[in-house]
Amino acid sequence: MVKRLAFFGEYTGCAFQIADDLLDFVGEAERTGKKVGNDLINGKITLPLIHAFRKSQARTKKSIIKILENGVEQKGFDTVLDFIQD
Repeated sequence: MVKRLAFFGEYTGCAFQIADDLLDFVGEAERTGKKVGNDLINGKITLPLIHAFRKSQARTKKSIIKILENGVEQKGFDTVLDFIQD
């Protein structure tokens, strides 16, 4: 029983984190309680960005990495958001 509860907790935590990562890009601040892009602006690399990197070409990755290294402002966030959505 304890093992089952541990698995349940682990998978629930993973599901919560995935939802939180997605909401950082598409959520509404009024509903989520945090500004869209907050994680990215604070330097946190989340699952949607990791997935986009896996699917992108080297040239595109380099331009996104440059934005991330220089600190993400609103314009940079919009570029990264477009990258993830593509």
